[in-house]
Amino acid sequence: ITNLFPQPVKRVSIIGAGCSGLACAAALLRVNEAASKVGLPTFEQILIFEQQHHIGGIWKHQDLPPDLSSAEKLFSGKRLDAVSPLYDNLKTNLPHPIMQIGERPYPSRSDIFPHHTVVLDYLQDFARDSNLLEYIHFGTKVTNVVWSPHSNSWRVSCAKTQKSGKDSPETDEEGRGEEEFYEVDAVLVCNGHFSDPFVPKIDGLEDLQRKRPNLLMHSKFYRKPSDFKGQKVVVVGAGNSGTDMAREMSAEAEKVYLSATIAPANSNTNITVNQPVLASLGYPVTSIPKITKIDQDSIYLKDGSKMELPDRIVFATGYNMRFPFLQEKSVLSTLSEGYLVAGKLDVRGLAHLLLLVERPTIAFVGLPVLVSPFPIIAYQSLYLALLFFLTHLPQPERDPPISTLLGQEFFQKLQLMSDQPDNLKIGLGQIEYQDFLARQMKAAFSQLPPSFAGLSNILPHPTSPEWINLRKETLALRIQALKEEAPKKEMNP
Repeated sequence: ITNLFPQPVKRVSIIGAGCSGLACAAALLRVNEAASKVGLPTFEQILIFEQQHHIGGIWKHQDLPPDLSSAEKLFSGKRLDAVSPLYDNLKTNLPHPIMQIGERPYPSRSDIFPHHTVVLDYLQDFARDSNLLEYIHFGTKVTNVVWSPHSNSWRVSCAKTQKSGKDSPETDEEGRGEEEFYEVDAVLVCNGHFSDPFVPKIDGLEDLQRKRPNLLMHSKFYRKPSDFKGQKVVVVGAGNSGTDMAREMSAEAEKVYLSATIAPANSNTNITVNQPVLASLGYPVTSIPKITKIDQDSIYLKDGSKMELPDRIVFATGYNMRFPFLQEKSVLSTLSEGYLVAGKLDVRGLAHLLLLVERPTIAFVGLPVLVSPFPIIAYQSLYLALLFFLTHLPQPERDPPISTLLGQEFFQKLQLMSDQPDNLKIGLGQIEYQDFLARQMKAAFSQLPPSFAGLSNILPHPTSPEWINLRKETLALRIQALKEEAPKKEMNP
């Protein structure tokens, strides 16, 4: 334990002020409040670095810069890393009662699938009520994070960014002014994973991009269906974003095709409304097979057929997980130039999909996918707050609860250092994951002296049956909501 936590975690830096960063900061402050009431040690410094000039991460809608190039529309580029992928009419694909941070509800008047503005208001209210704003360094971009073995601490380098104007993205990737440096004991990486577009390799795609760049774009830069009025459009990727964009476009475009790139998700995890359901509800979206090749005239499909090249191809194919401030292999051996080596949805070297096994004073919050992110982030945040709090205790008092909290999986990974990737697509496994973290926290807490009883209110409850049932009903509820919004069929006179 001493090797893993060579000194108490007193100073914590949080990268990002979206849901993950806000939840982590709130959890640290909850521990501080509970500990101070019974005279126990507290965290001395909590720093939240946010490169934009607002909170909320991707939930802050932004207009696109007027000088957006065709190449940037497909691959984004550094200056647009911070641009939110929110489109104008986006609503959540999860019911808001299962999108809560802890037990904080949404306003009672909220639609079951709220508009993105409601979610942003929710996060802003959470930050205000949790007194988080004073800890946030806005317009501060983390450029480098390095472990210092001499001081047993992390060195965090930051640069200032410039604000472009109301509702505009802060597109200055490199920042301005002199760099600032901070020495901290722990780093919580909460930078999200919706910034760097992933575009699959398709034979002929690079050539088409060079010759007809305006035909291609990534869904990150989709904003409204009227931009596709009268056009023939192929949407590549039949996940939640792809199907929803195709549904929207079908009201304005001449023809919309939806091409799946992977097999459908297991029905237990799936919340995606597929093309047959859209068609049954009256949305004119046509399904086509996976694209295998593209040339100047045609799209070639997996079933051997081909079709005429459309007016636009929109890639709703997800994002790379990227941590550009972690460049040194000594920090994270599974990184290559800031990207996860194992690909877009696999990680290696993490325990509980959260802690770096080799150096658990750095954690990656909110990585799991096919989940309801806000609740899982809340559990992770409390887990980390308790773990780092336990490092304040004197030895040997601290070692048993820390070992219990980390669990057998952590020490097995530390010993074996397997190169096998951990799949982030946990789906309904979220329930067991959350309950596992809750059990570990409760077990660790039970090993503390009676004087720590005042901290018991920070322990989360297991996932409720009501939450589980609503998660399982999500797809049916989404279909019902879309049915109510579906285009009405004209009656013959």
